[in-house]
Amino acid sequence: MTFSRGSPQAAQPAAKIRNIANPAALGAQSPRFTLLPAGGILMSWVEPVPDGHALKYGVLRDGRGIHKGEVARGNDWFVNWSDFPSVVPIDESFWVAHWLINKEGENAYHYDIAISVSRDAGITWSAPRPPYRNATAAQYGFATIFPVHDSAGVI
Repeated sequence: MTFSRGSPQAAQPAAKIRNIANPAALGAQSPRFTLLPAGGILMSWVEPVPDGHALKYGVLRDGRGIHKGEVARGNDWFVNWSDFPSVVPIDESFWVAHWLINKEGENAYHYDIAISVSRDAGITWSAPRPPYRNATAAQYGFATIFPVHDSAGVI
């Protein structure tokens, strides 16, 4: 079945599929893809490291990987199958990342969001901090980061 704006009988161009090498290491999980403002794709993922987990990313432009980096790592992360960390380019140099941190307490599902900011397209990252002022023992997760004029919003 095809979908188009034109006539249902309009011929559709053949799709071109090309394999691209995955920049993530064996055992990586939670991939997320985002378009870069000036073209290209940013993929972020969580990778196991000897001391816990790391949030990493790779940039693809013109069909080839041009940059790979690490946002943060830690041994207190809440890593699960449905609530993925992310790296989001707000503009070419201003990027925002988030991941989940286990919270001390009696409930395994009480965790926090950590936010870090890069102003040089992922080369360096700020110290992590939560996106809210007064955290209570609860589940904080499923964050979505998005551009708001020259800033970033988090829901």
